[in-house]
Order: sequence, then structure tokens, then C-alpha cells
Amino acid sequence: MKVLVINLTRKEIPKYEIIEKFLKRITKSNKTRMAYRSHLMYFFKTIDVDNPNNYLKSKRNYVKDIWDLAYSIENRPTKTQSAIISCVKKFLTRNGVEIKEMEWEDIRTRSNLGRARAITEKVIPTANQLKQILQHGNLKSKTLFIFMAANGCRIEETLLLTWDNIDLETRRVHLPASITKKRVWERDTFFTVEAKEYLEAWKKERDAYITHGFKKSRFVRNQLAKQGYEFKKKGRTWEILKDGKEVPIEEMIKLEKRIFPFSVDNASKTWNGLLEKAGAPFNDKDNNQKLKYPRYKYHIHTIRGFWFTSFANTEANQNHINKIGAHESELKAAYTDFPINKLKETYDKYCGCVSIFESQPDLTGVHEELKNKEVQISTMQQEIHNLRNQISGFQNVLEDPEFRNKLNEMLALTWEKYMKMKEKKKP
Repeated sequence: MKVLVINLTRKEIPKYEIIEKFLKRITKSNKTRMAYRSHLMYFFKTIDVDNPNNYLKSKRNYVKDIWDLAYSIENRPTKTQSAIISCVKKFLTRNGVEIKEMEWEDIRTRSNLGRARAITEKVIPTANQLKQILQHGNLKSKTLFIFMAANGCRIEETLLLTWDNIDLETRRVHLPASITKKRVWERDTFFTVEAKEYLEAWKKERDAYITHGFKKSRFVRNQLAKQGYEFKKKGRTWEILKDGKEVPIEEMIKLEKRIFPFSVDNASKTWNGLLEKAGAPFNDKDNNQKLKYPRYKYHIHTIRGFWFTSFANTEANQNHINKIGAHESELKAAYTDFPINKLKETYDKYCGCVSIFESQPDLTGVHEELKNKEVQISTMQQEIHNLRNQISGFQNVLEDPEFRNKLNEMLALTWEKYMKMKEKKKP
């Protein structure tokens, strides 16, 4: 019987020398290179250039080319337009194509790209709302999303974490620079006791999930195909082969070191499925017509928004929170170095706000009311202090001998007048 061997590696975007030289000069990030390569290939496809290597030799009307690009993307989100235009401008400038700044400025002004921002509608869930959503999940989904809600990490970062990156005893997460968003700064965050309990439970079931998932997950098969593994179709699943021999289950488990062995796409589908099960308003869609694909208002990235919003509604040191959540500029990060024990102390003191099934009462607005009460109390205390000073001054006057003598003389004189008046009234 023949073994069916399938090459599952993803078809890559064609690479051209002129583009690769440009990418090599401007960035070391593979993710950024992929995005820029995609933008440039779209540009060349739009202006009907089959071979980008010949573009600069053809003496084209470069101004017309960039305007053709601008017209072709004018109905796309402003942030996407801005990214494509910026990429093409860099490419042309680096290759000696001089286009007046006025042309670029006109493109940006026409499409209102001066302050390009995300145009999606989103709703940040509360702890109680997350509880309503997650009650429809299983152990895998609950563990992932409770862990995210507790540590404030992005979904992409969370799915790259291995068991070596977390300490269950101290409830600490270490993110190497290689898995953070900008691949520049490593950082540490923490998680709740609730998240710890779910992680411990998930760890016991993870091996069974990997054994099953390795044979069904296209993402995992793609990754293994790059390492030289082969696959044979068997019913609805696949057998994994190495050098013609089936890989034992034990070895499959060792191959996957991530805590959550699945892709961002799968995690997003799982989250969206929970939103649908939870029903309105959680499955409400963004009505923006410029979006290529419909998006939920409670999309998966709002879990990170929940983390920041929850801590913002406490008295926690917000500099510590921004440091933990990586919401600070690179310049500030270079000059602010909070001791890890101080960050952990702040987190532990207020982390009840990011627990889900053990969530604290919703205190939204309560802290503002308490601040107003504190102002009123402070005002009353100041008034009491002023009254005490006045009373003290009055007491000092009463105790003054000269004042007391004059007061006694005045009282005696008044008494004498009173007695005379009383005598006159007698018959």
C-alpha cells in the first residue's frame, strides 16, 4: 500500500531582488518584512508590473503610479491605506525615485490619513460579562481566556508561551523579547490564583489534546512539515511520519512545548463561537462597511482592554500597571526600571479586579464617589480646625487678667444700673 505524502508548506509570496534588498536594509523583523513584501506586491500588481526588478529601468510615470495605488485602496480602512502608502513611499525613496512631497501630502489629505486610526467598533467587557461568555466554554477555552484576562498579554504573545516561561508557584510570566509585539523589550507579568488553578487542570489534559490535535491541526502540520516530517491520510486524521516511520505519541508530545498548542486563528474561532453561544449583545457585529470581514464588537483583543480598564478603576499605581502591560514608550521603558517585587506587590494587591469566576463586586464608579467623599471630609476637617482655632483664641482672651478685670468692672456697673432701675419701679 502506497503512503500518501503531502507537502503542506504554505505557498510563499514571490521574492524579487529589488524588494529583498530594500527589506534587508530597513528591518530585521520577519513579520514586518512579510507585511512590506505584501504591500509592495500589491502595488506592482495594481500598476500591472509583472517583474518588479525591471520597474526602475522602465522610466514610468511614478506620480501616476502612486495615484493609481491611492485610488485602488481609497475604500479600505484608513490605517491600512496609511501603511501601504508609507511602505511604497519608503521603497521609492530608498531607490532614488524623487516625488514631490506635495503629491504624498495630497494623497494623505484626500483620504484623511493625517491621523489614521483603527476604525473598528469595540466594547470592553466587564468581569461579569466575561463570566457570561466563558460559562459556555470547556476547560481549554476557559483556561486560555481566564489566563489572558489575568495577565494582560496579547493573544499572539500568549500562544507562544511555553511552560518554561511561567512559574506556577509565584504566578509569574516571563515574556522573552522574541515573542513580544515589537521584539525589543522582554517583560514580566503575573496571573491570579484562579488562573493558576485552571492552568494546573489544563496541564493534566494537555497531552491528550496534543495527541489528538497533532493529527488534525493544519497549523501544526505546517510547522512540522518545515522540520522534515511527512503525513499520511488515515480516515479523517493524519499519521505523522519521520524517515518513513510513524512518530510515537511520546515524541509528538515532546515536539510541542507551547502551553496552548494551537494557532491564533483557532483561538479567535473559539472565542467567536463563545460569543455566538452567549448571544446578544455579545455576538453583535461591527457595522463598519470598510471592513473586509465582519468583526465582533467584543472581539478577542478586548480581553486585553478588560485587563487595563479593570486596573484603571482601582487605586493601583498606573505606572506599574503600564509597565506590566507594556503600555509605555520605548524611551520611557529605557529610563524606568521598577523592581519586580514592587510590580508583583501592586499586582497582588489589586488583582481581584481581573478574576472572572471569583470576581469581586463591580466597583465601577465607586472609587470616584469615594474621592468626592474624601474631598468633603477634608473640607469639613478644615472647617473644624478653623473653629478650634477661634475657640482657642477666645479662651486665651478670657484668661487674660486685664481683660477679666475690665469684664468684671463692666458686669458690676451693669448690675448696679439694673438694681437702680428696679428700685425706681417700686411703688
